[in-house]
Amino acid sequence: MDEILKVLSGGVDVKENDFNIRNSVLMEYKIIDSELNLLFKGKVAERADNLILCELFFSGLITSLTDCELLAILSIFCLNEKAGGTVEDC
Repeated sequence: MDEILKVLSGGVDVKENDFNIRNSVLMEYKIIDSELNLLFKGKVAERADNLILCELFFSGLITSLTDCELLAILSIFCLNEKAGGTVEDC
């Protein structure tokens, strides 16, 4: 019965846990508050990737990352999305 409930829930617990972990990181960096409101730093950061990159470099966070982890983070800033087109255009 537990397995059936897990399948029917679609991994909601896992997704909720991931959501809460991401929010705690955003709260730690003062990007959102405890009520999940976007703070000034978050508003600025969402518009300026350069600020986030500077924060990563000058905080010393990247020194403890592996090459794969660093590549994964930096790939976020290279994403180019197309919107409004058809599947063939994309």
